Amino acid sequence: MGIYLGANELGGGSGAGGGGGFLSDPKELNRCFVYSPRCEVKTTESAHGFLYNEYVKVFDDINGGIYATLTAADTYVTTHDITSTTNGGGVLHLLMLGGLHSGVVGDTTTCRITLDGEEHVISTSLLQADSQGYYRPLLGNFVLNGMATTSSGNVTYINSYNFGNTYRGYWQASTVFFTNGFFSGSSNHTGYTYVPTVASMGQLGGVRFKESLKVEFKADKVSQGSYQSNKVASLVTTF
Repeated sequence: MGIYLGANELGGGSGAGGGGGFLSDPKELNRCFVYSPRCEVKTTESAHGFLYNEYVKVFDDINGGIYATLTAADTYVTTHDITSTTNGGGVLHLLMLGGLHSGVVGDTTTCRITLDGEEHVISTSLLQADSQGYYRPLLGNFVLNGMATTSSGNVTYINSYNFGNTYRGYWQASTVFFTNGFFSGSSNHTGYTYVPTVASMGQLGGVRFKESLKVEFKADKVSQGSYQSNKVASLVTTF
């Protein structure tokens, strides 16, 4: 447990650390859910696209990402399985869990992370039915609030983003959709529609592993639905 400074664990290493702060426990990663049809990702400095289409670019294997398809209910699929005993391990940056197409209350989507031989299971279950698998849980060190919101009436909001003079909408949810700390982008009842993640994520930090990392996903429902809810992914930098 603790925070890594470079290759040294805070309080447990010697010498000067470098390279920013890293977590040592995957359960400490930030958690949120996004509305997949409206959630946008920043794919370059000035370009963007919807998460359900652009996951291929965000999780591009050139940048250390791997995406996979859930093919059977309650059956794990593996994205990363790394052993790096000579190069000093790496960093787990971002996780995209499966959506739940035709999901009913209690259906669960799960990520299992085996970090240097220690298993961590992180699950979240639906509190509200989701017929299309619209709602996508994410784990990672990323930013969700790079915007300014202005009101034009009682219910209409316009969000101004800081690239390309682009405007996108604002959506509201009547209830929390997921258990175990997966909240929407700004609060329990509102969700920003933009995740400004770039494929080169070395600056984002994440969970440090020293030798080995395995990342697996499963879900109660695996049908694709309208927004590729059966896709899962993880993004890792190795040293």
